[in-house]
Amino acid sequence: VSPLIALMQDQVDALRALGVRAGFMNSTQDFDERRSMEAQFLAGELDLLYLAPERLRLDSTLSLLARGEISVFAIDE
Repeated sequence: VSPLIALMQDQVDALRALGVRAGFMNSTQDFDERRSMEAQFLAGELDLLYLAPERLRLDSTLSLLARGEISVFAIDE
């Protein structure tokens, strides 16, 4: 597991422990996990969604983001 993916999981776990509705999407997830996260995002059930940078190259991710409501978009490189 890459350091970025491990960090993403750690941050989501810590945020959830504080009551923040956080999730992530990356290459470690299977189809059902991704679909569940997409559904939560589209239903407005997430306060924060972490994405691996390479997902922004995918048309499916861009389509998903276009259909959801985003208040702030931040990129950390």
